Amino acid sequence: MRVKLWHGILMIVCMSSLAYAQGSDVDRFFSDTDQEAARFGSIEDEMRREMDAFYAESAQEIQSFKDERDRDFAEFLKEKWQAFDEFEGLVKDPTPKPVKFPKAAKKPDDVIAPLGQTVPPPSTPVLPPPPVVVLPQPEPPVAVVPSQPEPEPPVIVVPSQPEPEPPVIVVPSQPEPPTDVPQPATIEVAYLGRTLRVVCDRSLAVTTGAKITNREISAYWEKIGTADFEPMLSSLLTVKEALQLNDWGYFQFVQEAGEALHGPGNDAQLFAWFALTKSGYRVRVGYSDNRVFLLAPIDSLVYQAPYYTLDGTRYYNISYFRDQRKPGKVYTYSKDYPRAERLLSLKLPLVPRVGEGHEVRSLHFLYQNKEFTVPVSYNRNALVFYNSYPQTDWAIYFAAPLATEAEQSLIDGLGKLVAGKSETEAVNMLLRFAQTAFEYQTDDEQFGREKYMFAEETVAFRYSDCEDRSILFSYLVTRIVGLDVVGVHFPGHIATAVNFTEKVEGDAILVDGKRFVVCDPTYINANIGMMMPQFKAVNPEIIRFKI
Repeated sequence: MRVKLWHGILMIVCMSSLAYAQGSDVDRFFSDTDQEAARFGSIEDEMRREMDAFYAESAQEIQSFKDERDRDFAEFLKEKWQAFDEFEGLVKDPTPKPVKFPKAAKKPDDVIAPLGQTVPPPSTPVLPPPPVVVLPQPEPPVAVVPSQPEPEPPVIVVPSQPEPEPPVIVVPSQPEPPTDVPQPATIEVAYLGRTLRVVCDRSLAVTTGAKITNREISAYWEKIGTADFEPMLSSLLTVKEALQLNDWGYFQFVQEAGEALHGPGNDAQLFAWFALTKSGYRVRVGYSDNRVFLLAPIDSLVYQAPYYTLDGTRYYNISYFRDQRKPGKVYTYSKDYPRAERLLSLKLPLVPRVGEGHEVRSLHFLYQNKEFTVPVSYNRNALVFYNSYPQTDWAIYFAAPLATEAEQSLIDGLGKLVAGKSETEAVNMLLRFAQTAFEYQTDDEQFGREKYMFAEETVAFRYSDCEDRSILFSYLVTRIVGLDVVGVHFPGHIATAVNFTEKVEGDAILVDGKRFVVCDPTYINANIGMMMPQFKAVNPEIIRFKI
């Protein structure tokens, strides 16, 4: 192969020199006699033929290398597999959430004044503002600072408009082909309210025997690896792009495709393993009690999900999120497929383009003794996607976007209410919305498990708890008012803190040298700058994110 490669390089150099000569003074040499021109022309033609043959042979050898890699992997799978013990899922916050939270003393007019200014006296006396509480010195970069003495002019809030959502891309059905041209076989995959057609040659419908062993799995890989899988793989990746699926959405879709081909069971799991591996993801397969499980490392921590430690890396049982089965001990192999190095990511930069499932819910809240109603849209198919999500780091939920329909309804409803108000007035109104438009219930009460909700889920569900409201509130403040927000984690509780450009009294923390004022969406009737009394002496964890 190396000799042939050098032969090809030498021919390329010769052809390049010849091309240069044809564009220089040597052109006059070819014009001297037709015989000489013909001679050099035939040499050039011969070199082109040799180059074509070289490229064809090289492509064949590259293809052989790919096949050899698959054969080597199939042989490796026949070797003895090792048993690994299952570890129980991690727990993010072991402190139980309170069933009920305290309520702040309600002020007659709910008005917050910038530091150094006063509120016009109402008909009844206004309670004095809460004193500035000195928090204990936390670990850098979080620190307590006193309130700043000098006010700055208020900033008028202008609701920002969201970027228009690009038109939904539907994977088109193929035009009617000529009747005499054979067409590729397809399967129909139902996913998130859509029916999608995926190219899938019937040779890919490889099945296993009644007894699952490592040799049976090796035989599966060998058979499907020699089938015509490239069009299927291209079709799956086209759907991923068209529906703007993140890695988790793609994993779910590939599993649905496997079940559309085989029905639920081991063969569908093995199909997903093959397709994900060939898509470049680092996925292994394991078996226990005649059942197949998919194991994969993930680029962020996952909680309440069983995992195995393989080569010092956590491989989560991602099949668990479909059937909730915990096999305990599994048998698996010790080496990943070559060049399959991509970790599954749970980051959600874009909301999937789900099928039609429009719903509207009216949310009511009180502010300054006046009731407001905000109609909010959401998509029930999006809720299916969110419900499948593993429990992961809070920052992923804080940073996740809303679908355009849900975001626009919130901006239309709440953005108009706070337009023209100062930062403090606008944020306080959004805070009261997050506090009072939903009923409080812990996740254990509502779902029977701990579940962090994306913002679109929170507006759709009747009940929510502290992190759900904090995630939604931070999104509203960031998108409507344009201020930076961080999450603030206390044991058993999550609140937020906002970086105002105005100087605002109240409980505050320093984050990266900036003063963030505490805003608690679960502390009912509490205005900005009011922290729950039980957390005033607690050093919080700061949750940083960017939308």
